[in-house]
Amino acid sequence: MPDSNITALPTLREAAIALAGEGWKVFPVVPGGKTPLTEHGWKDASTDPVQIEAWWSATPDANIGLALHDSGVAVVDLDPPAMEAGADARFLVDPTWTVRTPRGGLHLYYEGEIAGTAGRLGHGIDTRGRGGYVLAPPSRTDAGEYRVERDHPMTPLPGWISAALDKGTRSALPAAPHEPDDPANVARAWEWLCRQLPLVPGHGANDALYRIAARWRDLGASVETAAAYLMEWSGLGEEYRPVIGNAYAYAQNAPGAHATAPAAVTFAGAIPTPPPAEPAADDGPEPLDVLLAEPEQPVREIVPGLIERGITTLLSAPGDSFKSTLALQIGLCVAAGAPVWGRAVEQANVLHLSYEDGRSEIARRARKIVSALHLPAGIPAEIWDMRAKQLGPLLDVTDTGPPGELPFMARLQAHLRARPGHTLLILDSAYNVLRFGRDARINEDAVNAAIQRLDRLCADADCTILALYHPTRAGAARGDAGNSTAWDSAPRARLGMKRDDDRKDVVVLSVEKRNHGAKGEPITLRYSAGLLAPLTAGDKGDIAGAVLAVALMAAERGDPIQKQRKLAAQDWRMVAIEQRAGWKPSDREAKHILAQAMADGRLRYQGGTNGHQTAGYYPPIASAADAGAALSGGANGR
Repeated sequence: MPDSNITALPTLREAAIALAGEGWKVFPVVPGGKTPLTEHGWKDASTDPVQIEAWWSATPDANIGLALHDSGVAVVDLDPPAMEAGADARFLVDPTWTVRTPRGGLHLYYEGEIAGTAGRLGHGIDTRGRGGYVLAPPSRTDAGEYRVERDHPMTPLPGWISAALDKGTRSALPAAPHEPDDPANVARAWEWLCRQLPLVPGHGANDALYRIAARWRDLGASVETAAAYLMEWSGLGEEYRPVIGNAYAYAQNAPGAHATAPAAVTFAGAIPTPPPAEPAADDGPEPLDVLLAEPEQPVREIVPGLIERGITTLLSAPGDSFKSTLALQIGLCVAAGAPVWGRAVEQANVLHLSYEDGRSEIARRARKIVSALHLPAGIPAEIWDMRAKQLGPLLDVTDTGPPGELPFMARLQAHLRARPGHTLLILDSAYNVLRFGRDARINEDAVNAAIQRLDRLCADADCTILALYHPTRAGAARGDAGNSTAWDSAPRARLGMKRDDDRKDVVVLSVEKRNHGAKGEPITLRYSAGLLAPLTAGDKGDIAGAVLAVALMAAERGDPIQKQRKLAAQDWRMVAIEQRAGWKPSDREAKHILAQAMADGRLRYQGGTNGHQTAGYYPPIASAADAGAALSGGANGR
């Protein structure tokens, strides 16, 4: 990249030598014009300072021509009319070295190779590259001077620009038979999206977003649907939205090239749909006394504190957080009747529906778990490779009525009913099992109806469901599902997983919701050799003691830990806890320890209402004198 002071150099000769020093091949152009002075034009361009000195000694006012292809540079030329029409927005998302032309246009400089074109990217938008040249700053014409507009390192030529210019020159895939925005295809696109790396503005986000949007186009999603999902997932600003439009305008393949036909069409006639069940007879309300006279039934659980028997439990976690491994590990333990992290389980059959991982990957994970936990052979666990067999989702969920049952639902129910005993049914993942219409995913009535239908499957087929679910990026940051409050309220039980900020092999499993039981404390698990195991005392040190000691120290300093304020990883109190225990807990784990210490009488919580004392955790009050001191901002209040 040329020096940012190139336009401040006193002579064109010095600027030409400086540009050549950066490896850019230059040649002289007639003063005030654009015609080469050399016999072969740009083909005579050089980086030799002796040659350049000779050229500009002969014509000191010569403009500087830059041979683009030989310099490894590609230029997009935006004319003022195109900029006035807003065409520059899609080019300026990711900054690069930019020159303002004398007539008010822009030259965007990129690393790479490009053909010279006129209007291929839009009216008033040209490209300069192979076989071409531009005037470099500080060249001048009658209209003015070429000046550096944006001093930013040159970035690689965005892939969407190359794709737009190549469109029609390469073989394109035709559209597959599909319906635009078919829920199954949108679900496939979303599941693929959740496995992609985060996008970082200014670090290739433009190119990556273009590639992702093109994939959604290939899978049959409309540009409106793609934009809604991708902008929410990426967290990028609105200035990136035009990139999605570029992908839909310039992508090579026909829309829906990788889409699939609706499951109802693909599997029509393969499995007969049973007639709807007769509604249960309603004998009217029962007297409350009858209910109270019955003995109280304890809540039955497959895994105490984690998975209640006979309902749907949602396991929400972002991609790459070991949730598929965790679900498989729980399932194998339940099938073997082996404890799950010290919790005695109710042994049951296990059926794992895997839409994401093939049988070889599942087998690889299962071997590690079985070996590490010494599980016996012949346990009643089954794997259904849904991806390979393309059996499709269970329910068609729309925002205009109850969920429609798809052919595989009848087959699954028949299989579950044929197995003796109760079954833990693992659905990996919910987005594959539930085929959502355009807006059904964020429609509370539709989501509630879908979860209720899964709960009814539990009752009809004597099973318990553990359904894995990808939250949106914004939802993961908040600790909720992210699409709709229905994803939080509809299931009666919800678990959440989050990777530790400091150690990528550690996750925290939290009970985020339990309608029929108390929430247990978070479980911190470490992934090692294919197994998720709780951190031991040796791993974590004395976390509880460290949290309590630091809480007392913070109170003494007048900076107490507060319930409502999150303890960030870089907070001095969290750093002090790590120094004492050799481990940094999550904010939720630390707050749980503090709440337990308060319940045990080792701490008290001051609300800060007396005007003297900052709200937070303090040592317990041992006497009336201590209480008076606290009220007056005394020993325990500072």
